[in-house]
Amino acid sequence: MTRRGQSFVRQGCPHPHPPETRLKALSLKQPWATLVIRGLKKFETRSWKTSHRGRLAIVSSKTFPYELKHLCLAEPFRGVIKPPANATPEELQQWYDEEYPIGMLIGTVKLLECHPVAFMQARVSDQERAFGDFGPDRFGWEIVEAKRIVPTAARGSLGLFDVPDLLIPEDAR
Repeated sequence: MTRRGQSFVRQGCPHPHPPETRLKALSLKQPWATLVIRGLKKFETRSWKTSHRGRLAIVSSKTFPYELKHLCLAEPFRGVIKPPANATPEELQQWYDEEYPIGMLIGTVKLLECHPVAFMQARVSDQERAFGDFGPDRFGWEIVEAKRIVPTAARGSLGLFDVPDLLIPEDAR
């Protein structure tokens, strides 16, 4: 590609093509990815800190082990995302598929700050504590402005990684 003014033009192609921009992303296991994107989790806890601030895409991991599915049926998880009453196994599986999509880009959040958990204990509710690991030497990533999108297939990765922002509706960027 060559740059002409503010537009980018591919060699030999007369139509301008904007450069692909990328958004930082974080891959989370279910049910935590859904809790984050629904704004039910205010802190995502990690064993590492980041200097990144701003929008962050949330990608759900491609696996959802039985133990974590079972966790969704227990409090406090079942209290915030209610499973269907008296569901057949097929209905329960459909509920998991709809409420906890896997291997998908499911939305964005705004990462405000990264705090050592030792300095934030008073700010953490009992429910929030149940949704995270606030043990020693961990960091609480303070997240706000969760925006859900129609789930789009995406590959996750460890750490922060890039996803094309074209996968995300403009109002969620």
